[in-house]
Amino acid sequence: MAKLTNVSCEYTGGGIYVYTALLNDDVWFMTDFQTYDSYGCYDAPLDVVEADILPDGHINYDGHWKNPSAPLPQWLDILQSLKDAHMDIEFDEVYKRLPANAYCRVGEKDLPPVDKHSQRLETLALIVEVFEDFLERRGIDIPNPDREEDPCASLIYGMDYAELSDNLEDLLVSLGMMEKEEQ
Repeated sequence: MAKLTNVSCEYTGGGIYVYTALLNDDVWFMTDFQTYDSYGCYDAPLDVVEADILPDGHINYDGHWKNPSAPLPQWLDILQSLKDAHMDIEFDEVYKRLPANAYCRVGEKDLPPVDKHSQRLETLALIVEVFEDFLERRGIDIPNPDREEDPCASLIYGMDYAELSDNLEDLLVSLGMMEKEEQ
């Protein structure tokens, strides 16, 4: 898993969110969630890079480009880093911009195959996180003995997570949006 620190995500207008983070203490990583291969890795934070103006008036992006020493993060790493940083953004808008296979790395052209079971679990997890973010933005806490054992646990955790996930799965199957999983 990629180490992402100094996380920032800003809405710049026009449906664009610009995400930046220090990747593995090595490069400053940036993506705008517009295409799966849209990213940049630089030797300095984005605001420093964008302040470096060439004589022709263009920003010196190429002069600051730095190839990372480790693989780029998966889209789920980015999403988790936003949650860990408690970013005040509309997560449902960011979710809409994630690839269908959020396990792929930024910049991958060919998405690796994901088995149906893993894809099902990933889909349900993303839906539960939408509920969780909704509750957190409104300051709603759900008392849960499972969560008391893990201070870093999510708002919807343990048996609460399992119950909500199972109910969502039943609903999606009944609506024909998900196939019933074979046992």
